[in-house]
Amino acid sequence: MPSTSAMATTATVCALAVATATAVAVPAAAADVSPTSSANLLTSVPSEALAFTTITQGKRFVLNEAVQLSSVQHAAEKAAADQAAAAAAAGQAGTADKAAADKAAADKAAAAKAAADKAAAAKSAAAKAAVTKTSGTSAVAVPAAPVAEVATGSSPFGSASKYGLKGGAVKTYYVITSLFPGINSVGGYRPYSLSNHQKGLAIDFMLTQGAESALGWTIAKYAAAHASELNINHIIFEQRIWTPGNPTWRKMENRGSATANHMDHVHISMNS
Repeated sequence: MPSTSAMATTATVCALAVATATAVAVPAAAADVSPTSSANLLTSVPSEALAFTTITQGKRFVLNEAVQLSSVQHAAEKAAADQAAAAAAAGQAGTADKAAADKAAADKAAAAKAAADKAAAAKSAAAKAAVTKTSGTSAVAVPAAPVAEVATGSSPFGSASKYGLKGGAVKTYYVITSLFPGINSVGGYRPYSLSNHQKGLAIDFMLTQGAESALGWTIAKYAAAHASELNINHIIFEQRIWTPGNPTWRKMENRGSATANHMDHVHISMNS
């Protein structure tokens, strides 16, 4: 229950409101209450009532200020959120652009590699197509593929180390076996040999005697044409020998057997 003082204050405020309304509604000449009485009435309002009115007005002012401050703060927060959203959208767009650029670069590199592989395959096919299966030495077409353009490092016969090859014999092995698929088998290091086989610097490319004579001469002539690049010491096939210092195919003595006379394989020996 409100206190007696509060009730009195409320009543006084109400009386003040009535008196004010009466003063406004009734002209001064016709009113029962004189101006002096009105002033006395206003003067008689307790200080508690005036304080209450002042506090109420102050609260309204503070409330208005708080509402305005809240509106400003809300607007600032919304602007910050919009800016953050715009920055995030820009970041996503930048990421998407980078991903697209990376993909385009990768596609371009892949296309370039595919084109290079295709060109290399075409050169290799052209070189292999130049091998003719005719007898004798005059009809043999020697592939024009330079050693530098022939794939090295792989062979249908496996690694060069499998045959104990060393030095320049490794390169010659990969070049010949990758360029001439008709070879039957390969011979390399032999500890009991008196030739460069003992050092791992000579290779025998085995063929079918007679039937693959043209292929043998193709291999032999290709090696002779690239003797400098392959560091070749000499080449022997079908009882004939070729050396860089005397670049003709010279007849050799009969050594007694087809293999000893190199009738069934091309023998290529390197300097180092």
